[in-house]
Amino acid sequence: MQYELDQPLLDHRDQPITETVNGEVVTITLGVALERAAMFGGAGTDDAAKKFAQYQLAKLCSSGKTVVLNAEEVSALKALAAVVYSAVGYGAIVEALENPL
Repeated sequence: MQYELDQPLLDHRDQPITETVNGEVVTITLGVALERAAMFGGAGTDDAAKKFAQYQLAKLCSSGKTVVLNAEEVSALKALAAVVYSAVGYGAIVEALENPL
C-alpha cells in the first residue's frame, strides 16, 4: 500500500495536529509521526532484531514524499505508534494508514 508521507495528520475535529518548534507552529505529517513511532515506540527493549526492524521502518518513513508499506509494516507501525502517541495522535495515524493512496 502506498502512503503520502507529507499529508498532515488531522485530529478528531478534522484540524491539523500541530506542535511548536523553536517558537514556530508546525503541522505534524504522517511521515514525521511514523518516523517518531519507529524510533521511540520500542524504548526499553534490548532485542537487537526488533531494534533493527524499527530502524528499517524509520528509514522507510523518512525516505521521501511517498512510501510503500506492506501489511506487516503497517501493523508494526500501528503498534509502535500506540506506545508513543495519545489517543488523538494514534487515531489520526491509524486513520491515515487505513486510507492508502
